[in-house]
Amino acid sequence: KKIQSQIKKKGKLIQNIWKECALNCNLKITISGQLSMPYLSFDYENNLEISTYFTQEMLKKNFLAGNLVSISSAHKSNVINKYKKACLLTFKKISNILLQNKKFPLKGPVKHSTFRRLTG
Repeated sequence: KKIQSQIKKKGKLIQNIWKECALNCNLKITISGQLSMPYLSFDYENNLEISTYFTQEMLKKNFLAGNLVSISSAHKSNVINKYKKACLLTFKKISNILLQNKKFPLKGPVKHSTFRRLTG
């Protein structure tokens, strides 16, 4: 079934979605990780705040989305296309907030880094 090649292809697609959305919204991002687990970070001092807002807004669009995507064979094209639309809308919101130099309207606390969670 060539699952590994399918996973890599889908991971590359997710990376391209992030790149395209960031370019369209004039956002600075960094993409890292393996194709099977692409990782997104926002290249701003308040990266954690932006990441928290990204998750919050994607949840409103029925995606449990964070900075890391664990690609599986269950990720079908129709879901990825819906993710792309949701991502673009969310990136536009992020861009507008940054352009207006406003505080992100978070419904809860800013997420913390993994290392902070492990150290205390």
